[in-house]
Amino acid sequence: MDMQQLLLCPKSFASAVYYKRKLSVHNLTLYDLKSKDVFCYLWHEGQGGLGSDEFASIIVDFLLSFPDNVESVIFWSDGCTYQNHNANLSSAMKYMFVNNLKPTLKEVHQKYLTRGHTQMEADSVHAAIETNSSKIEVYTPTEWETVIKTARRKNPYNVKTVDHQFWKKYPSLVTSIRPGKVGGDPTVTDICHLKYTKEGIFYTLSHGTPLRPVRQPSMALKAKYKHSLPLTAAKIADLKSLCETVIPACHRPFYNSLL
Repeated sequence: MDMQQLLLCPKSFASAVYYKRKLSVHNLTLYDLKSKDVFCYLWHEGQGGLGSDEFASIIVDFLLSFPDNVESVIFWSDGCTYQNHNANLSSAMKYMFVNNLKPTLKEVHQKYLTRGHTQMEADSVHAAIETNSSKIEVYTPTEWETVIKTARRKNPYNVKTVDHQFWKKYPSLVTSIRPGKVGGDPTVTDICHLKYTKEGIFYTLSHGTPLRPVRQPSMALKAKYKHSLPLTAAKIADLKSLCETVIPACHRPFYNSLL
């Protein structure tokens, strides 16, 4: 599981685009090591940010999509705290188990790669997407969806484009996953493995060592966003300018809906 480097709209070879602010498009990639299937969650900055709630919403949605014969899931990722190493994500996992959203799922593991050794299969997906888009212009997130789907001919990548209504603000069922309490004690980034079950949350600081319970101190689930996210005035001005000069007329309705 990994986040791709920022994608942009429009992606164009026209010189007028170079100095203009463009729309940011985000892609979180999940690679199934067993089936080799790839799942990409796609959204643009007008529909969501890059906070821990966004990543928690995606991971829960992904887990709920598994068939009922799957009882255990392991996620491998880097230790980026705002993405996959934080109390908000742990709260989302606990919420899922406490509310029995996926009754057949018995346990979820988060395992973190060692610093300096964070290359993973998702990187090959991102490289394929970059190659597939290297010689073409891309004007809208919908076109990025097509680029991603066609980046691998055999067993094409799966893409789920989401909007602001997709994100959830999970209740703070877990206030902290830090193992220690005072200076000098282990911190969140020292955790290398988290395990979630109906019985609780468990951690270890070293792969292969026994798991310990996370200290833990119900609420209705709320949508994070009520409306689409506004763009800055400067970005709106640049996108309007590009609509008048570079972006084909067939794609302008999308940008008009943002502006």
